[in-house]
Amino acid sequence: MKISLASKETGLSIGAIRHYINLNLVNPKKINSKFDFSKENIIQLEFIRKLKSMGMPVKDIEKVIALRKISNWVEPEDINEYHKILSDHKEKLRSDMMAIKEMIKQADQEINENTPTKERTSTGLPIRGLYLLYCPHCKKPLVLTNAQMDHKYIYQADLLCNTCKYSALVQDGILITDSKPISQYDKPDLERQVYKDNSTDLINIINRSSQWIYDQMIPQNDKVILETNLNSFFFLYQTMDKLGSNNLFIVIDKFKDLIAMFKKNLEYLGLDLDIIYITNNDFCLPIRDKCVDTFIDFSSSSEHMLFNKTRLIFNIHPYLKKDSTIYSVFFSLQDGCLSRTYISKHYPETSPDNFNSNKYLHSLKENGYKIVESENIATLKNTGKGLSFSFHQEGDKLDINAYKLKR
Repeated sequence: MKISLASKETGLSIGAIRHYINLNLVNPKKINSKFDFSKENIIQLEFIRKLKSMGMPVKDIEKVIALRKISNWVEPEDINEYHKILSDHKEKLRSDMMAIKEMIKQADQEINENTPTKERTSTGLPIRGLYLLYCPHCKKPLVLTNAQMDHKYIYQADLLCNTCKYSALVQDGILITDSKPISQYDKPDLERQVYKDNSTDLINIINRSSQWIYDQMIPQNDKVILETNLNSFFFLYQTMDKLGSNNLFIVIDKFKDLIAMFKKNLEYLGLDLDIIYITNNDFCLPIRDKCVDTFIDFSSSSEHMLFNKTRLIFNIHPYLKKDSTIYSVFFSLQDGCLSRTYISKHYPETSPDNFNSNKYLHSLKENGYKIVESENIATLKNTGKGLSFSFHQEGDKLDINAYKLKR
């Protein structure tokens, strides 16, 4: 009988049968370099399948088959040895079953402990942050009308400049501005595939970068803290509540759906934080000049330059205080590397200066910032197959550096 028929007869795969032959558990004849299975071989294979169905490990199956080969399977000593192997295996199964039950119990406990026990508490534009809302053109305070609010938050409202008639909306607690159209090459990462598809090495490096910024920042009290371009990375998402008390956070992204997703998730945590959520794509922001103490640039500059020729710092600069601090994580590629060619293929609107640390730091220097702390977090030559750096070509150096800058 050919191996294909033996497979069909026994229900074992051809690969499994070849494996058992290699282990000398079954020894079919060879005719013209092909195995020929006898009726006895089929009986052996079916017996092996029965033992495997009990979960018996290969080393015990080898013992049983050896006993079977040297015995008529009636000798009391051999039968007793077989029974002992089965009994020992049965005890091992009982032990495993107890361990599995305990694992299931622990998994159930973990599920219960990580299931939200309270309903999501809706938040809005914090009343405490109203003093920051200014017309981006006239530089005068915006007037609040048609507001739905409570003692802490504004949920729906119109914002108007009485001088130039600039207007913005508060919808579902999010400040929505009119701004330039979003690039056809850009889309919101609502499933967070940018994070999920990253290699383990890259995830560890991102976590180390986040920890470096966090260690440099703490404590932050009574500060206005800004982060933009959340579609790639969002540092504050996991650190807002740990940075200190009484901070006012401003988070900005071009995609309303993305902002709404993060807002909803943070609301489930029940954090008592003041967060101004803004949807904007041109950085003509309805906030007061020179109001931001701390700017988080966790690859925000690079994401911005995938769809713009200008550097992010020149857009953000008017809103930063004279003594402000920038905390930055920057991913840098060498000039002339193959990955740079692929950036423009993936993102046709990108700037040729993107992912260039020298030009990035020079732009910060032009705006009066000096490095006070820095660290090379890592250098990667393989970023995996994730979406974060889909343009990166294996072998090209990708430097990940963290900076603290002040002016």
